[in-house]
Amino acid sequence: MPRNKKIGNRSKDVGLREEIASLLERGDTAAADELQVMAASATSEVAKAARRALHLLDLRGIRPTSRVQDASERPIVAASPASPKAQSIWRVGLLVEADTSGDITFAMARSETSGGILAFIVNASGVIVKVAEHPAALQDFVNQLPVVMERRLLSAHIPADYARYRIHEAARVTSELNALRPIGLSQALQTIGPCDKTFDRALVYESLDVGGVVEVPMDGKVIVREAYTILNTFEAEGSEPFVMSAIERLTSSLVLTDQQLRDELSRLFRSAANRMMPAPVYEQALRRLEDHALLHYLNGDAASARSILWHAAQGRRAGEPAGWRIAEITAFMLLRETTRRLSSHDGSDPDDDELDDESPIIQLPR
Repeated sequence: MPRNKKIGNRSKDVGLREEIASLLERGDTAAADELQVMAASATSEVAKAARRALHLLDLRGIRPTSRVQDASERPIVAASPASPKAQSIWRVGLLVEADTSGDITFAMARSETSGGILAFIVNASGVIVKVAEHPAALQDFVNQLPVVMERRLLSAHIPADYARYRIHEAARVTSELNALRPIGLSQALQTIGPCDKTFDRALVYESLDVGGVVEVPMDGKVIVREAYTILNTFEAEGSEPFVMSAIERLTSSLVLTDQQLRDELSRLFRSAANRMMPAPVYEQALRRLEDHALLHYLNGDAASARSILWHAAQGRRAGEPAGWRIAEITAFMLLRETTRRLSSHDGSDPDDDELDDESPIIQLPR
Protein backbone atom coordinates (compact mmCIF):
# COMPACT_ATOMS: atom_id res chain seq x y z
CA MET A 1 0.00 0.00 0.00
CA PRO A 2 2.70 2.57 0.83
CA ARG A 3 4.43 1.64 -2.40
CA ASN A 4 1.29 2.29 -4.43
CA LYS A 5 0.82 5.60 -2.62
CA LYS A 6 4.32 6.70 -3.64
CA ILE A 7 3.62 5.72 -7.23
CA GLY A 8 0.39 7.72 -7.12
CA ASN A 9 2.18 10.77 -5.74
CA ARG A 10 4.89 10.44 -8.37
CA SER A 11 2.29 10.33 -11.15
CA LYS A 12 0.59 13.38 -9.71
CA ASP A 13 3.92 15.26 -9.57
CA VAL A 14 4.62 14.39 -13.21
CA GLY A 15 1.24 15.81 -14.17
CA LEU A 16 1.89 18.99 -12.20
CA ARG A 17 5.32 19.38 -13.83
CA GLU A 18 3.70 19.15 -17.24
CA GLU A 19 1.20 21.78 -16.15
CA ILE A 20 4.07 24.01 -14.99
CA ALA A 21 5.78 23.64 -18.37
CA SER A 22 2.52 24.55 -20.08
CA LEU A 23 2.05 27.64 -17.89
CA LEU A 24 5.63 28.73 -18.54
CA GLU A 25 5.09 28.39 -22.27
CA ARG A 26 1.86 30.39 -22.04
CA GLY A 27 3.77 33.15 -20.27
CA ASP A 28 1.10 35.61 -19.18
CA THR A 29 0.07 37.17 -15.87
CA ALA A 30 -2.68 34.62 -15.28
CA ALA A 31 -0.13 31.82 -15.71
CA ALA A 32 2.14 33.56 -13.20
CA ASP A 33 -0.77 33.70 -10.73
CA GLU A 34 -1.36 29.95 -11.07
CA LEU A 35 2.36 29.22 -10.67
CA GLN A 36 2.46 31.32 -7.51
CA VAL A 37 -0.33 29.23 -5.98
CA MET A 38 1.50 26.02 -6.91
CA ALA A 39 4.76 27.34 -5.46
CA ALA A 40 3.01 27.93 -2.13
CA SER A 41 0.89 24.77 -1.88
CA ALA A 42 2.51 21.92 -3.87
CA THR A 43 5.03 19.32 -2.69
CA SER A 44 8.60 20.52 -2.26
CA GLU A 45 9.86 19.30 -5.64
CA VAL A 46 6.89 20.65 -7.58
CA ALA A 47 6.99 23.92 -5.61
CA LYS A 48 10.66 24.25 -6.52
CA ALA A 49 9.82 23.77 -10.21
CA ALA A 50 7.02 26.36 -9.92
CA ARG A 51 9.37 28.87 -8.27
CA ARG A 52 11.91 28.36 -11.06
CA ALA A 53 9.19 28.96 -13.66
CA LEU A 54 8.15 32.13 -11.80
CA HIS A 55 11.77 33.29 -11.86
CA LEU A 56 12.02 32.71 -15.63
CA LEU A 57 8.78 34.64 -16.17
CA ASP A 58 10.07 37.42 -13.91
CA LEU A 59 13.18 37.75 -16.09
CA ARG A 60 10.81 38.34 -19.02
CA GLY A 61 8.96 41.03 -17.05
CA ILE A 62 5.90 38.84 -16.31
CA ARG A 63 4.85 38.79 -12.66
CA PRO A 64 1.82 37.67 -10.61
CA THR A 65 -0.84 40.29 -10.03
CA SER A 66 -0.39 40.02 -6.26
CA ARG A 67 3.00 38.67 -5.35
CA VAL A 68 3.28 37.06 -1.91
CA GLN A 69 6.82 37.43 -0.64
CA ASP A 70 8.37 35.18 1.94
CA ALA A 71 10.87 36.43 4.48
CA SER A 72 13.88 35.73 2.26
CA GLU A 73 12.48 37.91 -0.54
CA ARG A 74 11.46 40.98 1.41
CA PRO A 75 13.75 44.01 1.28
CA ILE A 76 15.83 44.36 4.43
CA VAL A 77 14.43 47.21 6.50
CA ALA A 78 15.81 49.16 9.40
CA ALA A 79 16.11 47.39 12.72
CA SER A 80 13.89 49.95 14.44
CA PRO A 81 10.15 50.50 13.76
CA ALA A 82 9.15 52.36 10.60
CA SER A 83 9.86 56.05 10.77
CA PRO A 84 7.81 58.21 8.37
CA LYS A 85 9.84 61.15 9.63
CA ALA A 86 13.05 59.61 8.27
CA GLN A 87 11.47 59.22 4.84
CA SER A 88 10.25 62.81 4.82
CA ILE A 89 13.70 64.12 5.73
CA TRP A 90 15.60 62.10 3.10
CA ARG A 91 13.51 63.19 0.12
CA VAL A 92 16.08 63.61 -2.69
CA GLY A 93 17.48 60.63 -4.62
CA LEU A 94 20.49 60.52 -6.92
CA LEU A 95 21.72 57.78 -9.26
CA VAL A 96 25.33 57.68 -10.47
CA GLU A 97 26.55 55.56 -13.38
CA ALA A 98 28.85 52.58 -12.78
CA ASP A 99 32.58 53.28 -12.92
CA THR A 100 35.22 51.05 -14.54
CA SER A 101 35.12 48.67 -11.57
CA GLY A 102 31.39 48.17 -12.08
CA ASP A 103 30.29 50.07 -8.95
CA ILE A 104 27.04 52.04 -9.28
CA THR A 105 25.96 54.57 -6.64
CA PHE A 106 22.59 55.36 -5.12
CA ALA A 107 22.63 58.47 -2.94
CA MET A 108 20.05 60.21 -0.78
CA ALA A 109 20.05 63.78 0.49
CA ARG A 110 17.87 65.89 2.72
CA SER A 111 17.52 68.62 0.10
CA GLU A 112 19.10 70.00 -3.06
CA THR A 113 21.13 72.66 -1.27
CA SER A 114 21.86 71.56 2.30
CA GLY A 115 24.91 69.46 3.01
CA GLY A 116 24.69 65.84 4.04
CA ILE A 117 24.54 62.93 1.60
CA LEU A 118 24.37 59.18 2.23
CA ALA A 119 25.89 57.24 -0.66
CA PHE A 120 25.48 53.48 -1.11
CA ILE A 121 28.03 51.95 -3.51
CA VAL A 122 26.74 48.76 -5.14
CA ASN A 123 29.10 46.45 -7.03
CA ALA A 124 28.49 44.58 -10.29
CA SER A 125 26.94 41.62 -8.45
CA GLY A 126 24.37 43.87 -6.77
CA VAL A 127 26.09 43.81 -3.35
CA ILE A 128 26.51 46.95 -1.25
CA VAL A 129 30.26 47.26 -0.76
CA LYS A 130 30.48 50.69 0.87
CA VAL A 131 28.38 53.25 2.68
CA ALA A 132 29.75 56.78 2.72
CA GLU A 133 28.50 60.01 4.26
CA HIS A 134 29.42 63.24 2.46
CA PRO A 135 29.06 66.70 4.05
CA ALA A 136 28.92 68.40 0.64
CA ALA A 137 25.78 69.69 -1.04
CA LEU A 138 24.32 67.54 -3.81
CA GLN A 139 25.61 69.65 -6.73
CA ASP A 140 29.14 69.73 -5.26
CA PHE A 141 29.00 65.94 -4.96
CA VAL A 142 28.00 65.68 -8.64
CA ASN A 143 30.73 68.11 -9.74
CA GLN A 144 33.35 65.88 -8.10
CA LEU A 145 32.35 62.71 -9.97
CA PRO A 146 35.32 61.20 -11.83
CA VAL A 147 35.91 61.27 -15.57
CA VAL A 148 35.77 57.78 -17.09
CA MET A 149 36.35 56.95 -20.76
CA GLU A 150 36.65 60.65 -21.71
CA ARG A 151 33.54 61.89 -19.94
CA ARG A 152 32.28 62.46 -16.43
CA LEU A 153 30.12 59.71 -14.96
CA LEU A 154 26.46 60.30 -15.70
CA SER A 155 24.21 61.20 -12.79
CA ALA A 156 20.57 62.20 -12.42
CA HIS A 157 17.96 62.91 -9.80
CA ILE A 158 15.51 60.07 -9.25
CA PRO A 159 12.48 59.84 -6.95
CA ALA A 160 13.46 59.21 -3.34
CA ASP A 161 11.06 56.25 -3.17
CA TYR A 162 12.85 54.55 -6.07
CA ALA A 163 16.31 55.24 -4.62
CA ARG A 164 15.20 53.85 -1.25
CA TYR A 165 13.74 50.75 -2.91
CA ARG A 166 16.91 50.03 -4.92
CA ILE A 167 19.07 50.52 -1.82
CA HIS A 168 16.99 48.08 0.23
CA GLU A 169 16.96 45.61 -2.68
CA ALA A 170 20.78 45.78 -2.77
CA ALA A 171 20.81 45.14 0.99
CA ARG A 172 18.66 42.06 0.40
CA VAL A 173 21.02 40.77 -2.31
CA THR A 174 23.98 41.41 0.01
CA SER A 175 22.34 39.15 2.58
CA GLU A 176 21.19 36.57 0.00
CA LEU A 177 24.71 36.14 -1.41
CA ASN A 178 26.19 36.01 2.12
CA ALA A 179 28.44 38.94 1.27
CA LEU A 180 30.31 40.92 3.90
CA ARG A 181 28.13 43.83 5.04
CA PRO A 182 30.04 47.13 5.00
CA ILE A 183 30.53 49.06 8.22
CA GLY A 184 27.59 51.35 8.94
CA LEU A 185 25.09 49.67 6.60
CA SER A 186 22.48 48.87 9.26
CA GLN A 187 22.64 52.37 10.68
CA ALA A 188 22.44 53.92 7.20
CA LEU A 189 19.35 51.85 6.32
CA GLN A 190 17.74 53.00 9.55
CA THR A 191 18.65 56.61 8.78
CA ILE A 192 16.97 56.72 5.35
CA GLY A 193 13.96 54.83 6.66
CA PRO A 194 12.32 51.54 5.66
CA CYS A 195 11.28 50.60 2.16
CA ASP A 196 7.49 50.46 2.04
CA LYS A 197 7.01 50.89 -1.73
CA THR A 198 8.04 48.40 -4.40
CA PHE A 199 8.65 48.86 -8.11
CA ASP A 200 7.74 45.87 -10.26
CA ARG A 201 9.71 47.30 -13.17
CA ALA A 202 12.70 49.60 -13.44
CA LEU A 203 11.75 53.26 -13.41
CA VAL A 204 12.91 53.79 -17.00
CA TYR A 205 9.91 51.89 -18.38
CA GLU A 206 7.59 54.65 -17.18
CA SER A 207 9.22 57.04 -19.65
CA LEU A 208 10.74 54.89 -22.38
CA ASP A 209 9.96 51.51 -23.88
CA VAL A 210 11.73 49.42 -26.50
CA GLY A 211 8.75 49.16 -28.84
CA GLY A 212 9.36 47.15 -32.00
CA VAL A 213 12.62 46.29 -33.72
CA VAL A 214 15.56 48.54 -32.94
CA GLU A 215 18.81 48.55 -34.88
CA VAL A 216 21.65 48.53 -32.36
CA PRO A 217 25.25 48.95 -33.60
CA MET A 218 27.41 46.29 -31.95
CA ASP A 219 30.48 48.54 -31.98
CA GLY A 220 28.68 51.63 -30.62
CA LYS A 221 30.62 53.39 -27.85
CA VAL A 222 27.66 53.27 -25.49
CA ILE A 223 27.17 49.52 -25.88
CA VAL A 224 30.91 48.84 -25.53
CA ARG A 225 30.94 50.88 -22.33
CA GLU A 226 28.00 48.92 -20.97
CA ALA A 227 29.77 45.69 -21.89
CA TYR A 228 32.81 46.80 -19.90
CA THR A 229 30.68 47.32 -16.78
CA ILE A 230 29.07 43.90 -17.29
CA LEU A 231 32.56 42.41 -17.55
CA ASN A 232 32.85 42.82 -13.78
CA THR A 233 29.86 40.51 -13.17
CA PHE A 234 31.60 37.44 -14.56
CA GLU A 235 32.71 35.02 -11.86
CA ALA A 236 36.35 33.96 -12.05
CA GLU A 237 35.56 30.26 -11.65
CA GLY A 238 33.37 30.44 -14.75
CA SER A 239 35.36 32.81 -16.93
CA GLU A 240 38.80 31.21 -16.58
CA PRO A 241 37.88 27.80 -18.13
CA PHE A 242 36.05 29.62 -20.93
CA VAL A 243 39.04 31.86 -21.70
CA MET A 244 41.57 29.04 -21.52
CA SER A 245 39.49 26.75 -23.75
CA ALA A 246 38.89 29.55 -26.24
CA ILE A 247 42.58 30.46 -26.42
CA GLU A 248 43.40 26.80 -26.97
CA ARG A 249 41.07 26.79 -29.98
CA LEU A 250 42.53 30.03 -31.31
CA THR A 251 46.06 28.66 -31.14
CA SER A 252 45.10 25.16 -32.28
CA SER A 253 47.13 23.56 -35.06
CA LEU A 254 43.85 22.52 -36.66
CA VAL A 255 42.94 24.46 -39.77
CA LEU A 256 39.57 26.10 -39.11
CA THR A 257 37.62 28.43 -41.33
CA ASP A 258 36.53 31.75 -39.85
CA GLN A 259 32.98 30.46 -39.54
CA GLN A 260 34.08 27.23 -37.83
CA LEU A 261 36.15 29.24 -35.37
CA ARG A 262 33.24 31.56 -34.61
CA ASP A 263 30.90 28.61 -34.12
CA GLU A 264 33.36 26.87 -31.81
CA LEU A 265 33.91 29.97 -29.68
CA SER A 266 30.15 30.50 -29.41
CA ARG A 267 29.74 26.89 -28.29
CA LEU A 268 32.38 27.37 -25.60
CA PHE A 269 30.67 30.53 -24.43
CA ARG A 270 27.26 28.88 -24.15
CA SER A 271 28.68 26.04 -22.08
CA ALA A 272 30.32 28.47 -19.62
CA ALA A 273 27.89 31.41 -19.55
CA ASN A 274 25.70 30.38 -16.62
CA ARG A 275 28.76 29.62 -14.50
CA MET A 276 30.24 33.01 -15.35
CA MET A 277 27.06 34.86 -14.37
CA PRO A 278 24.87 33.04 -11.79
CA ALA A 279 21.13 33.82 -11.68
CA PRO A 280 21.12 36.50 -8.90
CA VAL A 281 24.06 38.28 -10.52
CA TYR A 282 22.42 38.04 -13.94
CA GLU A 283 19.32 39.78 -12.61
CA GLN A 284 21.46 42.59 -11.17
CA ALA A 285 23.24 43.02 -14.51
CA LEU A 286 19.86 43.48 -16.19
CA ARG A 287 18.71 45.97 -13.55
CA ARG A 288 21.89 47.97 -13.94
CA LEU A 289 21.40 48.21 -17.71
CA GLU A 290 17.87 49.48 -17.09
CA ASP A 291 19.15 52.05 -14.58
CA HIS A 292 21.82 53.17 -17.05
CA ALA A 293 19.14 53.53 -19.73
CA LEU A 294 17.29 55.81 -17.30
CA LEU A 295 20.45 57.88 -16.77
CA HIS A 296 20.95 58.41 -20.51
CA TYR A 297 17.30 59.31 -20.96
CA LEU A 298 17.33 61.83 -18.10
CA ASN A 299 20.51 63.35 -19.56
CA GLY A 300 18.77 63.95 -22.89
CA ASP A 301 20.15 61.00 -24.88
CA ALA A 302 17.03 58.99 -25.72
CA ALA A 303 18.75 57.11 -28.58
CA SER A 304 21.43 55.63 -26.29
CA ALA A 305 18.81 54.94 -23.64
CA ARG A 306 16.75 53.00 -26.18
CA SER A 307 19.78 50.96 -27.32
CA ILE A 308 20.68 50.02 -23.75
CA LEU A 309 17.08 49.19 -22.90
CA TRP A 310 16.86 46.99 -25.99
CA HIS A 311 19.76 44.89 -24.67
CA ALA A 312 18.12 44.67 -21.23
CA ALA A 313 14.86 43.52 -22.85
CA GLN A 314 16.73 40.93 -24.89
CA GLY A 315 18.33 39.63 -21.70
CA ARG A 316 14.97 39.25 -19.97
CA ARG A 317 13.57 37.37 -22.96
CA ALA A 318 16.59 35.08 -23.04
CA GLY A 319 16.24 34.17 -19.36
CA GLU A 320 19.92 33.23 -19.05
CA PRO A 321 23.31 34.66 -20.03
CA ALA A 322 23.86 32.06 -22.77
CA GLY A 323 21.07 33.64 -24.80
CA TRP A 324 21.92 37.27 -24.04
CA ARG A 325 23.73 39.05 -26.85
CA ILE A 326 25.54 41.66 -24.77
CA ALA A 327 26.79 38.98 -22.36
CA GLU A 328 28.29 37.16 -25.34
CA ILE A 329 29.89 40.38 -26.57
CA THR A 330 31.31 41.00 -23.12
CA ALA A 331 32.68 37.48 -22.77
CA PHE A 332 34.58 37.82 -26.02
CA MET A 333 35.89 41.22 -24.95
CA LEU A 334 37.28 39.39 -21.92
CA LEU A 335 38.86 36.83 -24.25
CA ARG A 336 40.27 39.58 -26.46
CA GLU A 337 41.84 41.44 -23.54
CA THR A 338 43.31 38.26 -22.07
CA THR A 339 44.80 37.33 -25.45
CA ARG A 340 46.30 40.82 -25.78
CA ARG A 341 47.95 40.52 -22.36
CA LEU A 342 49.32 37.08 -23.20
CA SER A 343 50.68 38.35 -26.52
CA SER A 344 52.31 41.32 -24.82
CA HIS A 345 53.82 39.07 -22.14
CA ASP A 346 55.27 36.78 -24.82
CA GLY A 347 57.00 39.73 -26.46
CA SER A 348 54.84 39.80 -29.55
CA ASP A 349 53.11 42.92 -30.80
CA PRO A 350 49.49 42.89 -29.60
CA ASP A 351 48.55 44.91 -32.67
CA ASP A 352 49.36 41.83 -34.73
CA ASP A 353 47.02 39.68 -32.67
CA GLU A 354 44.78 37.61 -34.92
CA LEU A 355 41.78 38.84 -32.96
CA ASP A 356 42.37 42.33 -34.38
CA ASP A 357 42.41 41.39 -38.06
CA GLU A 358 38.65 41.36 -38.58
CA SER A 359 37.47 41.70 -34.97
CA PRO A 360 35.45 38.48 -35.38
CA ILE A 361 35.03 38.12 -31.62
CA ILE A 362 32.74 41.13 -31.25
CA GLN A 363 30.82 40.22 -34.40
CA LEU A 364 30.02 36.57 -33.64
CA PRO A 365 26.80 35.52 -35.37
CA ARG A 366 24.28 33.22 -33.66
